[in-house]
Amino acid sequence: MPDLATDLGRPSKNATVWTYTLKKGLKYEDGSPITSADVKYGIERSFAAELSGGAPYLRDWLIGGDKYQGPYKDKSGKGLTSIETPTSGPSSSI
Repeated sequence: MPDLATDLGRPSKNATVWTYTLKKGLKYEDGSPITSADVKYGIERSFAAELSGGAPYLRDWLIGGDKYQGPYKDKSGKGLTSIETPTSGPSSSI
């Protein structure tokens, strides 16, 4: 059972795109809502060499993951473009 998502994800017809929907009412300890953009940033941080313990398989599975160096070195400000957050409010999809 996922902690943040409503389910284990929904694949596209050819399983090249997966969609995850955040559970409703997720909040940080200060009460502010957790958004899909927050989850994306958390995934991007796992690519940063400055931090250890990131999941190595993401580099192979995500388009551009082999070259992405994390949000601290990302000069474009776009982040890892293979992760889209089309809606940014609480309970949004990734």
